[in-house]
Amino acid sequence: ITREALNMPLIDVADAHPGRCYTPLAGMHEGNVNALMLEAARHRAQVKARRRMRTVDVLGEEEWLWQALAETLGYRPNKLAMTLLAQRLPIADLCKISNDAESVIFGAAGFLSAEIHNQAVGDSRDYLRSLWETWWRVRDGYEPAQERRIPWKLSGIRPVNHPQRRLACLARVVSRWKEFSKACKTISGVKLFFEDLDHPYWNHHYTLKSKRSERSLALIGADRVSDFQINHLLPVRLAAGDTAAWEFYQKAPAPALNEKVDKASLRLFGNTPERKKYLRKAWQHQALLQIYQDFCLRDVTECEKCPFPEQLAQWRG
Repeated sequence: ITREALNMPLIDVADAHPGRCYTPLAGMHEGNVNALMLEAARHRAQVKARRRMRTVDVLGEEEWLWQALAETLGYRPNKLAMTLLAQRLPIADLCKISNDAESVIFGAAGFLSAEIHNQAVGDSRDYLRSLWETWWRVRDGYEPAQERRIPWKLSGIRPVNHPQRRLACLARVVSRWKEFSKACKTISGVKLFFEDLDHPYWNHHYTLKSKRSERSLALIGADRVSDFQINHLLPVRLAAGDTAAWEFYQKAPAPALNEKVDKASLRLFGNTPERKKYLRKAWQHQALLQIYQDFCLRDVTECEKCPFPEQLAQWRG
């Protein structure tokens, strides 16, 4: 029955209600629940490590790192868009034109036009002019055809998370790529790198045509840095049994609660105060995501034939 369930196609979403697994989990000792979730989190890290290895075999270490960063900066609504852009603009090519990379990134993303320049005010117009002075010379080699334009999602995005700000972060990383690549080889290095990353324009602007903000804006928030570490940098270390990486992984605080994690926790633990205990750490979110993917999204029978409740009974035994 487990093999049959795992061979089923993934469904898009699972309903947000307690599943059949809620009853056996409610009667399970907390230590056993934690052990079960740690195993799920460890399995997820191994899956990610294998996926990384396949990508590195095809693209190489540097391109994998570049695409992983772009995917992270895209977060949920623009993950595909950022990944497409990173694929079209390989880091090896951008490093060769590092002085022009910022203009190329914004232009290839579809954000440089006469219209946007006319709508900008003050120093935004000055910044756009500096981008355009480079872009008009090189655009023939990078501007996508209309049918291949990057599919950005702009509605419902917090201003500080606007994709234009994410592109600015990518551009600054390109300008310091060797330093960034080296920083990613240590657990604390990438955090220190991003704490030192700034931009004279984007430190005080939300978009290419916005007024200057007196508030200082970080190019990338702590949640995104943690997400980059948890989802991309740590899995290979965890899969290799790196003790320091495992200790860091278990202590990392949980990011903001997303829809999938929320649904998974509701299906496993019900809408009770108890489930909050399993939402405090990043590894708990990873465990819930893996269980949600392996069982909830593969079950088309509304829990009736899902093998997870029976597996829980065996785990208890």
